[in-house]
Amino acid sequence: MNKYPNLQELIKYHPYSEATVCGHAGIEPELLHAILEGSEAFAPAEVIAIARLYECPVDVISCPCLIMLDMTRIRHKKMVRDVVSIYKQLGRMAEGGNNEAEGYLKWAA
Repeated sequence: MNKYPNLQELIKYHPYSEATVCGHAGIEPELLHAILEGSEAFAPAEVIAIARLYECPVDVISCPCLIMLDMTRIRHKKMVRDVVSIYKQLGRMAEGGNNEAEGYLKWAA
């Protein structure tokens, strides 16, 4: 059983490679695979390093339950609204010739 379902989802959908995750945690890819398969566990310092990489709370990485947005919660609706606003702003910036904004839009697609 996977003790780190949120990390597995981050690795799956975030552009950081497994090698980047391993480098930040200071572990070998084989250990990361064993951890994700449930036969090993992270040391606390490794979880902290990965949380810093993804810029999320340590509890998100170490939570044994998959954390999902609940669109009935006002806080989650605001988070989604903020992301949509940023995406639209990037679109306007890219139309204005901003290459960095265009790169973020390609990354998000």
